[in-house]
Amino acid sequence: MSCFLPSFPPALGLLCSLKCVARSLTLAACGLTLVACNGPVRGHGQAVALATETEALAADPSSVMLRTRLAMRLADQGHPDTARELLLAGLQEATSSADRVRLQQALASLLARSENFRAAAESLEMAAGGVHPVGQPAPDGAEQPAADDRRALLELASRYQEQAGAPSLALRDLEAALAGMPLSESEERLLARLRAFQGVELEHPADAVALLKSHPDPARRLAAIEFLVTQEFRRAVDVFALALLDPDPRVVRIALQQVGRRGEAMDAVLIHPWLAHESRGLRLAALKAVARLGSEESVPLLIENLDPSDRAAFRIANKALENLTGEIMGDDLDPDLEQRTRLIEAWRAWWQPPR
Repeated sequence: MSCFLPSFPPALGLLCSLKCVARSLTLAACGLTLVACNGPVRGHGQAVALATETEALAADPSSVMLRTRLAMRLADQGHPDTARELLLAGLQEATSSADRVRLQQALASLLARSENFRAAAESLEMAAGGVHPVGQPAPDGAEQPAADDRRALLELASRYQEQAGAPSLALRDLEAALAGMPLSESEERLLARLRAFQGVELEHPADAVALLKSHPDPARRLAAIEFLVTQEFRRAVDVFALALLDPDPRVVRIALQQVGRRGEAMDAVLIHPWLAHESRGLRLAALKAVARLGSEESVPLLIENLDPSDRAAFRIANKALENLTGEIMGDDLDPDLEQRTRLIEAWRAWWQPPR
């Protein structure tokens, strides 16, 4: 079987004239030559390299090194699907455990490049002979890699599972990898962080921050921010500011409160967008936070968002304006609707006096 396009440049011609002479070389390997011919090959040098490595693999199709090298080059040249097929064909033909492990690792690396982290983790778990504690035989008695190799494979699988948004699977893989091992401080911290995702009681701000940033369950994010309220930690305002973007209004309300309590005047700009939010609860929390921070930049926004129909919100905003400006527009502690309307007019006139 061969393919050729004589009008192509010499380097591509060499690639296209390659004959799949080895019977053990699968159709996928011949298919990759067609892709290389008809798809974009970036640069003369890359085309020559592809041609050379393809010929080398055709001559020695059992070489895992040649197969993985060619697969990575194909992926680099924009042909990830062909690269994956090449590795899968190698897995079908591999005769030793060591070769299967190397091919699974290469496949995982390829999948991770395209951010398919779940499939990458599953490839590594397969290479490790399944997910069961290192040092124990496989449940089905099958051959498995050496303990150190299994540990490395499962640790990497754990990282990919976490990147895939599967903390429970990440914890499962890591616990299997570290079973029976004396743990370093960093390994203990990593296990604690992953266990925090499973509802285990939080013990450290770093665990809660990780939970708050990425856990899919709003109840767990709420638990995380409630824990952080009780803690002192570095860059706390930045953490709570990021929580303002959370889709759960309960988390946002606490974040508004904490930015107001822990922030400085310059942090008021983080709160300003919430002064006009459709949720009354979030508007009130934002008003209280702005009043605490005491930024003069908040004055026009406070005036703009004075609402005579909302007695509690008006009282908070009016008091904040008095504190920020030193101006007193009325001496009634609890003005009625008509008085609130007149006070709003007075604030607006003060802020933008007639010319």
